[in-house]
Amino acid sequence: QLEAYVTSVSDENATQAWDMAFNMLINGEHQEDLKFMAVSQICVPLTRHVSSTTAIQIFSKNIQILVNGLLLPTSSSSSSSSTSEGGVNNDRKTLLINRICAYRLLEIMYEVLPGNIIKDKINGYFYDRPDAKGTDLTQTVMRAAHATKSET
Repeated sequence: QLEAYVTSVSDENATQAWDMAFNMLINGEHQEDLKFMAVSQICVPLTRHVSSTTAIQIFSKNIQILVNGLLLPTSSSSSSSSTSEGGVNNDRKTLLINRICAYRLLEIMYEVLPGNIIKDKINGYFYDRPDAKGTDLTQTVMRAAHATKSET
């Protein structure tokens, strides 16, 4: 039923559904499994379904939040953090899920939007300064990916 909804929804309703699912990710009140499901089952398919114009609007509005999610450190040595059944620090698990979801959403953005649109439009919402090169977003994502790889 969810797949049928995603493939038939209007861009306006898709934007509202995308925003609700994305808010589950950024709102700290939801379980990690639910956050991951919201991104993979709702945001990603909706992004593939909507028009380029709508995808540009979605990512222009949320690009700062997505990139900020990548830049949060995952190493946590807090002794006051709780531990899950698998022995994983819950704060670290939350950060990792949020980061995985942010990478997945950025991946789909790069998949559905042409590079010139990302460079000319989305980058301006990420880095709106006179010295902007147009590649600032991509460079930041690549640096964050390298840093993440180095942490593991």
